[in-house]
Amino acid sequence: FIDNVMDGQLVRKLQEMSTTANRVEVDLKEQLLRVILQRRANEVPEDVEAEIMSLTATLNNRAARVRAQFSILENSNVIISRPSFEACLQDPEFLQVLRDADIETANSASIFDILDADMSGWLSINEMFHGMMRLRGPICKSEIVGLRLRLRHLTQLVHGYTDV
Repeated sequence: FIDNVMDGQLVRKLQEMSTTANRVEVDLKEQLLRVILQRRANEVPEDVEAEIMSLTATLNNRAARVRAQFSILENSNVIISRPSFEACLQDPEFLQVLRDADIETANSASIFDILDADMSGWLSINEMFHGMMRLRGPICKSEIVGLRLRLRHLTQLVHGYTDV
């Protein structure tokens, strides 16, 4: 009985995440734009910032404007350091968007390490956004199985190279 209830809740949660994906995408991109442009430590080039801001007046549709502005930021090769990311996590509006997106913020200290997939010590805008979108909602069995299969494949590749 409990398993059926839990399975039903998981299915409902996943369906909810699917129906809210576009709204969450725009909200998250908008907040990332705001906190990244706000912090001078991120060193967004002035011409990039000016181009982003110029779209505020030209595009009336919020979703189109935010997506266009975010695309400019993504293509600018701006990177986010750990201190800059941690400062973002102190911003109440940004934290609220993460909570609304169903991204767990209780252990915010480890979010940077989770998102830093290439372990460079920096986050690209792309790494940050797409990683956050993947952090939404509950863990699914299929994600764990997929991860284990990829890990097995990588292990086999490494063993193949060391056997040569």
